[in-house]
Amino acid sequence: MASVPTVLFQTPRIVDPTAVPLPQRDIMDAVATGLIFPASMACDQECSIYVAEGGYAYGGVRTRGRILRVNGDSSLTPMIGGLQGPMTGIANHDGPFWLRRRGGPAGRISPAADSQPGMNK
Repeated sequence: MASVPTVLFQTPRIVDPTAVPLPQRDIMDAVATGLIFPASMACDQECSIYVAEGGYAYGGVRTRGRILRVNGDSSLTPMIGGLQGPMTGIANHDGPFWLRRRGGPAGRISPAADSQPGMNK
């Protein structure tokens, strides 16, 4: 059986939106950098962007999952940390955030407030 090659990423990772092929007249900007295993994103009622970091990618380093808010200046504000990964999704519906985590055959979906009081506005 052939071994699977290990891919190492150099840090800091170079972020170059111009390297992504897009249709003419379309543009792409990086709104956040420095993320570890970004898995999903959602917006709240004020159009703020939240990113779920998975905490794990197959064959890679394991960390804890977390939810971050992307601020207008592209800085990141941690909202919830220390979540057992892998986090596979975040969604918002009429106020509360919902988190999806892998666990069991169907995974687990729970309100973010179960992980961090005050997360849901």
